[in-house]
Amino acid sequence: MTGVVYDVTGCWGEGAFRADTCASAWDTVLYLRDGECDVAVERVRNNDSFCGGGALTEQSSISAVVDAGSCFLTLDGRDADSCGNYVLDVQL
Repeated sequence: MTGVVYDVTGCWGEGAFRADTCASAWDTVLYLRDGECDVAVERVRNNDSFCGGGALTEQSSISAVVDAGSCFLTLDGRDADSCGNYVLDVQL
């Protein structure tokens, strides 16, 4: 599978980061990493099946406290059949 990687660079200090694909129509996976993109250490991986409200879904939601600077958010599909248009909501 080939995902989409976003370099999330901000002027914020340490704070809350949240991202979700709740409005997407296919089975998504989100990863949040810091460090260099090609040697990044995984910081948070969502459970791949939770989008709030206490219900299991095919969409993803992650949250973490991040340090100032950059992190990398990867959006991927759970399997080869998981692809298409997506809605990504990010809050810093």
